[in-house]
Amino acid sequence: MRARIRQQSMWITMLAVAFMAGSAMGSVLVNGDFEDTTGWGAIGSTDNPAGWPSTSGTRFNPASQQTGSDAIGGAGTSAFMSDVPTNCDMHQSFTETGPQWSVAFDFAAGDAGSATQRSLSGAIKVGASQIIYRVNGEGDFQVFDKAANTWGTPIGLAASVVMDSDVSVSQLVHHIVFSADTSVSVSYDITITDSNSTVFSATGITAWGVSTLPGLGDGVADVSFITTSATAPFVLDNVEVIVPEPTSASLLALSAVLMLWRRR
Repeated sequence: MRARIRQQSMWITMLAVAFMAGSAMGSVLVNGDFEDTTGWGAIGSTDNPAGWPSTSGTRFNPASQQTGSDAIGGAGTSAFMSDVPTNCDMHQSFTETGPQWSVAFDFAAGDAGSATQRSLSGAIKVGASQIIYRVNGEGDFQVFDKAANTWGTPIGLAASVVMDSDVSVSQLVHHIVFSADTSVSVSYDITITDSNSTVFSATGITAWGVSTLPGLGDGVADVSFITTSATAPFVLDNVEVIVPEPTSASLLALSAVLMLWRRR
């Protein structure tokens, strides 16, 4: 009896290990850490960071290289997103993810000056819809609700961003995560960890930036950062779009375990 229990425990352990390996996470973005500086030109030029073109031919490069001790983390390269000139943005499109996804990045936000102005600004395409967001001059993290045709601050995200007087050096770094499982609900969550390690969160957000709503099962297909309406600069680094990604090795391991189980 004890031997049989030990055998069952062994099989359960092997299955658990194979399953956990198959739930590894992978990012679908390229150059989200901005370490590839190939072809990266001046702000306002047509030479954007590698992997991050502008959204159209009438938009231009919004970012300059912020390197070394002035970069987020004190090393490597970050993207300094200037509030001048106008008509600048950058984005990255990719094959639409599955319904479980998260978008995460590090940022520091300059002081935009008032509640109606902005520094950090961007959009996330989900199916045929979008999450459109900004940080205003009072440090509120806001999303645009097309149905109400207004900017709103989700409950829990007021004063969630510490304004930085000079994002070009020694930034007040924040980490943000957008996450969703649209197979369950057409809504999303936002979590911000500020420069003081204080965590702010809002869950079940249903504000969408365009009239078309996403459908059940829709994933992320594009991430963009926009400086066109900014009144203060911001800095970006470590941008990721993360989805559950079973690896080939883990699937083989799981198959092998199941085959052995069947042979018993």
